Amino acid sequence: MRQLRTGASAGETRELPRARKRMPANRRSLPRFAMPKGRMLLLAGVGIFAALIAGGGWWLHQSDAMERAGLWMEETAKTATAAAGFRIEGVFVDGRQETDTNHILRALGIRQGDPILFLDPDEARQRLEALGWVKSARVERRLPNTLVIRLEERRALAIWQRGGSFDLIDADGAVIGTEGLSRYGHLLVVVGAGAEREAAHLIGLLDKEPSLRHRLDAAVRVGERRWNLRFKGGIDVRLPETGVEDAVKRLAQVDREHDLVGADIQLIDMRQPDRMVVRPTQDAAERRRAGPGDRT
Repeated sequence: MRQLRTGASAGETRELPRARKRMPANRRSLPRFAMPKGRMLLLAGVGIFAALIAGGGWWLHQSDAMERAGLWMEETAKTATAAAGFRIEGVFVDGRQETDTNHILRALGIRQGDPILFLDPDEARQRLEALGWVKSARVERRLPNTLVIRLEERRALAIWQRGGSFDLIDADGAVIGTEGLSRYGHLLVVVGAGAEREAAHLIGLLDKEPSLRHRLDAAVRVGERRWNLRFKGGIDVRLPETGVEDAVKRLAQVDREHDLVGADIQLIDMRQPDRMVVRPTQDAAERRRAGPGDRT
């Protein structure tokens, strides 16, 4: 146990303080929760400050003083962080094959020397993913001065024609746009409303029958329900609404046996599951009506 020091030297005695007089019964003592005077003044000041804010808030709003002050503070912070070395000096992009680099920089909305701490990676990612070729993006800040962009680009599947416009599309039916369209002129042209959504399924079926696929010129979506295939030479094949896979297989088999797509045929109607209606060209029909003896 620690000994208390009284402050008197050894051997000395110290007179104890005399007992206080009792407080009169009619006089109340301060309650225990009474606040010290200094704290009361502090709270009073806070209250006055709050009242000034409440009373002057309308004026601040009308005069845009708070907005201007916030903008000034933000610009000051940007300048300070950039001066400290936290500014964009390099941008590295990984996964870019088709997307134009200028489009990437414009989407990011940055210039060399901009403060890197004030770039929002999520907002930058959304702007990049709005570009036609970009399927997904990731933006990383490598402090103090480098941005790293990782892209996953779309793969062009077909050319979608609607009216007089042509756009590249991918397997999900997403519109890539016209950037790079001249390099993909070999892709199948799909025409009409809804064609972009069903193109991947149809092309997947036709890829299994390369003898048909190589001679196919375009596929037209009819009423968003079924396809008409147009082969080189002007032959149209009307596919059914259902059972498209079986119809394509049957067409390929008959073509291998009779060279239908290469014959003088104008139309092949396969909308009925149990029959195939073949309409010859007008010249072929006239020759058939004339008979073999009248040929010249």
